[in-house]
Amino acid sequence: MSATFVIPARNEADTIGVLVERIKNNCPGSPIIVVDDASTDGTDQAARGAGALVGNTFNRRCGSYARAVLLGLRMARGYSAQAERVIVIDAGGAWDPLECISYMAVQKEVIIGTRYYSRAKISRQLLTWAAARVTSKITGRNVEDATAGFRMYSMHVVLVLLRAEDHLETLSGHWFNAAVLIYLAKLGVTFGEMPVSYRGGSNRLSIGEVLRAVRDAWRSWRAR
Repeated sequence: MSATFVIPARNEADTIGVLVERIKNNCPGSPIIVVDDASTDGTDQAARGAGALVGNTFNRRCGSYARAVLLGLRMARGYSAQAERVIVIDAGGAWDPLECISYMAVQKEVIIGTRYYSRAKISRQLLTWAAARVTSKITGRNVEDATAGFRMYSMHVVLVLLRAEDHLETLSGHWFNAAVLIYLAKLGVTFGEMPVSYRGGSNRLSIGEVLRAVRDAWRSWRAR
């Protein structure tokens, strides 16, 4: 089963090359798309130098995690029409991209890489727990990790998400992945969770990001 990798990245020049090389060496022939989310440290150059196809969110108004993911999905659809799956993985070295390979044959339209071991700070773990509980309540499904940045989407789901791009790209970064699950659940899309290791990301959540996530979660709750 073929797959395209999509990696949203902001200021990850020190790690993006290693991640791209690891995927290239172990998944030969798989297209790798890095979306530079308004970086200022040369992330796009490092990714391009490692052999990735690079997109930039600054061509689409301004940077944001949601826009970076959606741009990556759009590029994946156009660049590799034959791919059956799209794997989205955050940059920064927190995830091992090879852990998803054994899940390729799982018959789910969405597979979430659920973090079973986290070195994230307590504040981020609490937000992750709260997002999972809200998402579970809204969707009526048991979701252990609604905000995980390691996912596998079928190409059918990619097309479904792109049809809702105008709405989804306005969401805060921390709530975006949970909102995607809520949207897909309403359409009857099947998804499952598989355990993956998590070594802790380099990005910190600002107070503004936390408040935007809470705002978007509240809106999702009211619209359920």
